[in-house]
Amino acid sequence: VSLDLYEVNKIITELSTNICSTKLINIISQHLTASGGKRLRPILTLASAKLFDIKNSWNHIFLAAAVEFIHTAT
Repeated sequence: VSLDLYEVNKIITELSTNICSTKLINIISQHLTASGGKRLRPILTLASAKLFDIKNSWNHIFLAAAVEFIHTAT
């Protein structure tokens, strides 16, 4: 799942740069998403997609990014 996880990280980085018109919120958002972590939840999401043989679709990558955003927000 490493190639898909790379795409997930790209999406997270791109979306966290201009999340709000307030500069401080953007800085905090970038800090939280760039702090890394294990990304266990997106990895499990991507592994589940592989388990069910989902191919040629970006939906599982966007879902994994959404899962990570929800985790970060909570």
